[in-house]
Amino acid sequence: MGSVGGPFGTIAGAALGIGIDYTANAGIELMHREEFLNDVNSMIDATKKEYTYCLETELHRVANVWLEDVMHILPKVTEDPKMK
Repeated sequence: MGSVGGPFGTIAGAALGIGIDYTANAGIELMHREEFLNDVNSMIDATKKEYTYCLETELHRVANVWLEDVMHILPKVTEDPKMK
């Protein structure tokens, strides 16, 4: 079209091509939007579960270390004459 109509034909051809491409992409987006949102939500849920598992595991480990430290220190504190 551009070779037949000169500069105006080139601009019109480019605008028509961009318009068709935009319309096609908008249609594809509308058709696959729900699937995309479902995929994103499932990835977010999986990531949340993984982080929750990792954080809970680490919190349990740290709490056990703290309790063991307290159990080792407590007899020394109760035996110290300065503490009585």
